[in-house]
Amino acid sequence: MSQFYHPYNFIPVTGKVNNRETPKTAYQDIQDGSSHIRHDLWQEDMQSGRVLCRLHLDTPTVVGGAHEPSQNGQPAVVKPYCRHDNIAIPANSLRGVVGSIAESLSQSALRVLEDKQYSVRKAVGDGLSAIGLLKKIDGKWELLPLTIPTLKTRSRQDYKLPALWSDIFMNGGMDLKLCLPAYVNGYKQIRHGVEAHHKKQGFLHSVNPDCFRGTGSPEFYYARLESIPASSVGDAISSAPGLKEKPGGQWMFLLGQKIQRKANGEEDILNAADWKTLEATNPAQAAQYSKGVLRIFGIDGREQDLPRDKKHELFIPVHGGERIAVSETAIEQFEQLVKESTANSDGGLPYAPKGYGTCQLQSGQLVYFDIQCDSASDNIVVSEISYSAIWRKQVDGGSHDFFKAINSDLLPWGSPKRRHATQPEQDKLTPAECLFGVVEEEKHPKLNSTRNLASRLRFSDALATQQVRQIGHPLTLKILSSPKLPCPSLYFHDKNDNAQRRSHVAKADLKHQQHRPNGRKVYLHHQPEHLSRKPWKTTNNDNAEQKMSCQPIEPGQDFYFHIDFDNLSEAELSLLLHGLRPDKAFRHRLGLGKSLGLGSVEIAVEGVFLINRSQRYSTQGLDEPRYYEVYAAATINAHQPWSALYPQEADACKQNSNPTALTVLYQNQELIDRTTLALLKTAGNPEQLQAGIAVQAPICEGQRPEQEGFKWFVENEKQRPPQVLQPISTNKLPTLNKI
Repeated sequence: MSQFYHPYNFIPVTGKVNNRETPKTAYQDIQDGSSHIRHDLWQEDMQSGRVLCRLHLDTPTVVGGAHEPSQNGQPAVVKPYCRHDNIAIPANSLRGVVGSIAESLSQSALRVLEDKQYSVRKAVGDGLSAIGLLKKIDGKWELLPLTIPTLKTRSRQDYKLPALWSDIFMNGGMDLKLCLPAYVNGYKQIRHGVEAHHKKQGFLHSVNPDCFRGTGSPEFYYARLESIPASSVGDAISSAPGLKEKPGGQWMFLLGQKIQRKANGEEDILNAADWKTLEATNPAQAAQYSKGVLRIFGIDGREQDLPRDKKHELFIPVHGGERIAVSETAIEQFEQLVKESTANSDGGLPYAPKGYGTCQLQSGQLVYFDIQCDSASDNIVVSEISYSAIWRKQVDGGSHDFFKAINSDLLPWGSPKRRHATQPEQDKLTPAECLFGVVEEEKHPKLNSTRNLASRLRFSDALATQQVRQIGHPLTLKILSSPKLPCPSLYFHDKNDNAQRRSHVAKADLKHQQHRPNGRKVYLHHQPEHLSRKPWKTTNNDNAEQKMSCQPIEPGQDFYFHIDFDNLSEAELSLLLHGLRPDKAFRHRLGLGKSLGLGSVEIAVEGVFLINRSQRYSTQGLDEPRYYEVYAAATINAHQPWSALYPQEADACKQNSNPTALTVLYQNQELIDRTTLALLKTAGNPEQLQAGIAVQAPICEGQRPEQEGFKWFVENEKQRPPQVLQPISTNKLPTLNKI
């Protein structure tokens, strides 16, 4: 079938429980001791004790311990987590799994959410085209404009430089020819399936130059350019060889100049030494050449990533002129885009011009740029710079801005966009934060200190009662990848969309004022018939260094763990239990390879064992058992599989042969949003998946597995309308279609 389920969907975030603001507790009240949320004493009317749980593996599961990086082009090796040399499930993984569900159910803050600035690739029509030379003088960046931007008009007579550009290029009577780049051809036409390569003859192949960078001994070249009348912009346009007309005559573009050709057909361009020799022997002929520098992007190592029609580099005539200031915003934005692109790649991105090495600004480099009038000084300043014409631009707002637009209390504790800068006593904690604790990473500006809260829950590792079995031999997983954020077709929707239907948001239009994140990510399970084909296993050895080798734990095995808790209200204990088991059919996702079908597990609450702290530490309590009351899902037998791991709990069961039904502790749902609970039951129930519709990463019809993971998203943007991941509804999971 052409339909498929995306590996993960989203649970909406609202900051409301059953249409009312999520209950919160002032941090000041906790600090003053006027709340039940405390660690210095036990409260008589609060609950303390232990929850005992069974973890059953429905599918092969990998929870990593040691991680050996890739070497010699081989996959990285993931070793299982072990406790005392026995394979186990670590407590922090269990805590994360349960905590994420408790967060969702109580509409609490997203405790783990990086304040990430998003960026998107510019559309072709929005790219930069003017080129300038950067200079750093006395610690401040300036730019010498070298070329005018690409001009666009509906007729030859209408070609005019916009006012700001005319101010910096034309007011001094500058020869327009000196402000137009010339094309240096040297690459063969790139066709589908064929990588770019140099022409066997030609300047770029024989010289193999780097991009001009103005350091050391600057490399200048001399080119004989085809004549362009330069008395005015209009005259220059009338016969400009760089003029291109769009089919139908709708638009015309002035792109650049051409270099004259020699008798053998090669472009007439000389290095500095050859030109000086010519000047000494034939000054008149040497005067026909223009001095300039080369802007070389290069193709080596980038053959598969370049536009299909790239055939040239640029010769840029050099001239005098006044430098203009580069705004601090332009520098900050450039550095932020480089940082973000580097963090989301394997080290090959973003690309810098040939010879620049890394994407680090240095005096003497060539950059594309844009300008604007600074409102404060009324001077023209450089407002944007980049290394290529079609680079990236920042989205209006980062991740914290988008979630803040819903409710600022959804942001992580300590986020400057959540807390009160001047009134810290008004900062409040959401229910999951009160349960699982928070850490403020940066000092509050007014308090000059951080505010932290320890968890009232202590998770143990999950241990098996028998020798843990692993799949017979190590296997290599498919590449674990996901589309680059922000990817609106998956992650965002318009704020005016109704709850049942989402509309498409174009990347270039994404704004935190108008658009909302879809919510918390939740991974779907895979159908048994799909799992039988081992969808996690790679089918080839391509890009092995980006893959991981592991030996999953066999399904069908049980592990046991416990959670000790102190001073929980009835509502908080109910929230914890719902986080462990929202529904009998609900399955959690745990460990590595969740999108591939690994790590579907069932958590069952074996029992809740309460401790009466007041009685426990009284004289009478010396002779009393540790647990005064036991709650269980069913009647507990005398001999439990976990008895050897938990002897005290086993004794408590013997003394309470008819424990109170566990359902009693689920009844208080003050902190649980009913809509969210229903959606989680749908997403976490494997039986909600329709037979024959696979859970898989988006691919196009006929596309080879594990190839070009971006292809579906690229093609989807061309559809009218593009597909959008629709919201989960009760008892129904959304599907997408292959393209």
